[in-house]
Amino acid sequence: MATIHKLAIDAGNRFVKMATNTGTCKILPSYLAKADFRDGDAISYEAGDRKDLIRQRWHIGESAKYKNGQAVFYAEKSDLMPQMVLGVMAQLPGNTVN
Repeated sequence: MATIHKLAIDAGNRFVKMATNTGTCKILPSYLAKADFRDGDAISYEAGDRKDLIRQRWHIGESAKYKNGQAVFYAEKSDLMPQMVLGVMAQLPGNTVN
């Protein structure tokens, strides 16, 4: 059975911060990098309301920074926030990144 989390996300400048009602906290640098099929640890959007993201794969945070990703705070942040928020949510305990 899936666990439902209450979640707060602050996608501010330089860092994306997340806290849940279960005490989980994450702070990730605001970086985004495209991934390909070889990146097994990438976030993958398979289905949902965002048709433009279907079959897209990406990294966020430290792994994106390491892969020469784009600093979100220098880009059009509002366009990239769905990927950042989904990427943070994928890191909740019990979730799998597929």
